[in-house]
Amino acid sequence: MTASGNSSRAQSLLTAVEADDLSSVPAVLDAYLAWFRSERRSLTEVAQARDLVESCLQIAVGRRAYVAAQLARLTTVSGGYGPQRVSNTWRLDA
Repeated sequence: MTASGNSSRAQSLLTAVEADDLSSVPAVLDAYLAWFRSERRSLTEVAQARDLVESCLQIAVGRRAYVAAQLARLTTVSGGYGPQRVSNTWRLDA
């Protein structure tokens, strides 16, 4: 494969991760890994792969922090709501 094959696969992976397209990330990642393992790679290609993985991980960590903040916010807001109290306005005398 050529360097352009690497850059298009790397760009596809980065685009899928940035777009938060969780349904396509595994397939794009598998295609990238299949290409990467298909032959010996130079140190430059290994460094580019490392940088790509670091970028993807930084995006994922940022997304995780955002989701955690939104979940905490939702928990705080919904914590003020609870089931209605059951109370009777009538009384039985035996």
